[in-house]
Amino acid sequence: MGLCAAILIVQTGCRTISGAHVQDVGAEHYGPSDPAQIEILQYVPARPHIQLGEVRVYASDAGVDTTKMESAVRVEGAKLGADAVVIWQNGFQGSGSKPGWIVTGAAIKYP
Repeated sequence: MGLCAAILIVQTGCRTISGAHVQDVGAEHYGPSDPAQIEILQYVPARPHIQLGEVRVYASDAGVDTTKMESAVRVEGAKLGADAVVIWQNGFQGSGSKPGWIVTGAAIKYP
């Protein structure tokens, strides 16, 4: 049993996901939204919206599960009260001291 736990820790230990968000200066404050209801968009929507801030999610392993990354984006967007996150960066960043997979986007709210 201990060996199984150790193997699981080694296999998942290198696949950490961390997230952060920054509220835009002057943006209205909203209470948290439900992460399950947040849309992940590839393009800025045509319908009216307010940009609340930026969401950034980082994974130390390029092989991280896409659904886990999307979930982390939703969680960070929810902290700002977003209805959707428009992704503008999604890819591996190999330069610098911390190479990994980065997803960055704008947290938006529909009025």
